[in-house]
Parts: sequence; structure tokens; C-alpha cells
Amino acid sequence: MLKKAPKNFLKSVMKKKAHIRIGTNADLMVQLSVLLFLRCLAEETRAKAFEEKMATIKARHIKAVSKVELYRCSATFHKCKTAAPLWELTALDPVNNTV
Repeated sequence: MLKKAPKNFLKSVMKKKAHIRIGTNADLMVQLSVLLFLRCLAEETRAKAFEEKMATIKARHIKAVSKVELYRCSATFHKCKTAAPLWELTALDPVNNTV
């Protein structure tokens, strides 16, 4: 991921969510959250491919791990009453794993 998400896009998405309190650096926190999620996803995907004794990470590894990671992230965010699940802030669809 070489480029950051545009700040205007993040702010417009967050303003549509009226139940979320928006701080001064909320867009940066969303960007950081996405980067941390991608890092965890990459590590878990690499481990999944290693479990199957494959040298190459395939799409099926990413799909299998992403379901678990999205569930784990949403469970973490539901503990905090003011935060929203990751897919609401990043426009991810948790059912189809699409953007």
C-alpha cells in the first residue's frame, strides 16, 4: 500500500456516520487502523500458507484469514461504545470481503 487514502474521502465517510464522535485527527487514526489491520492480515495469511506447506500466498489463504480478522476487529471495536467496526470506516463489506 504505497498511497494513503485521501483525507477528504475519509472525512466524508466519517461525517455520514452521525453516531461517531469525530476528533481532530480521526482520519489519521482510521488510516493507522487500516494499516495495522493489513499488517495483521499479511502475517496471518503467511502463517496460513505455511501451515499448508505452500511457498506462495494464494487468494484462498487471504479469504480464509480475512473472515477471522474482520470478526476479531469488529469484536474489539464493539467493546468501545463510540468506535465503529473497521469495515464501516473503510467501506469494506464483511460478507463478501470487498471494498
